[in-house]
Formats: sequence, C-alpha cells, structure tokens
Amino acid sequence: MRGWLIQCALADGHTVIGRVRRDLALYTVPHPPRRRRPGRPRKYGARLTPDRVAALPVQRSARILYGQMEVVRWHSCRVAARFLHGRVVRAVWVELERPDRPGKPPEQRLLLCTDPDLPAP
Repeated sequence: MRGWLIQCALADGHTVIGRVRRDLALYTVPHPPRRRRPGRPRKYGARLTPDRVAALPVQRSARILYGQMEVVRWHSCRVAARFLHGRVVRAVWVELERPDRPGKPPEQRLLLCTDPDLPAP
C-alpha cells in the first residue's frame, strides 16, 4: 500500500489494515522525556533492523487459510512509520509454516494496521 492511499483513508475516518513492503523504515516509539529539553521532542526511536524484529516474541496459531489448516507465526509491535510521517501503527511480521516445502525458508510478509491498539491476531 502507498502512503498517500493510507493518509486519504485515515482522513475519511477509516482504519487501514494492509500488506506493505518489508523494507520500510520503521522505528520504535520514543519515550517521552522526563524533563523538558530545548528543541523539538524526538519523533522516532531506534530503527527496527531484521535482528531486532527476530528478537521480538514469536506467537503461533493454527488458522484456516486458503481452504486448509495452516500454522502461522508472527511477531508484532507498535512502531512509528517513516512513510506515514511518524504515525504510530501496529506492525505484524507474518510467516506461514509450510511442511510441504522443507528446503525453502518461510516467506515473511509485513502487515500494517493504523490502529495500534488492535491485537495482532
């Protein structure tokens, strides 16, 4: 999904859930400062690298997808999306466990939800 499309849907009052590119610039949500400093407060925290994403807690569940039972693994956290100008969103990295493809690594997809309080499942 494109940033302008998400911004237009948000302006109309909709919550957007969709697949986005895996290489987006995502950052942790910065903590508010304990005392006021001169200058603008931080908009972004530390950048989420693939190592930090892999360190997030993994959850698994069995779901019926495409007409058959699939095991889904996901990582989820609240992030500040750079392409949405620092808006806090929920990012979910999803992998399907495919026992019929033992030689191939699972394909990871990134889903984004503009309501950060919505649970990942």
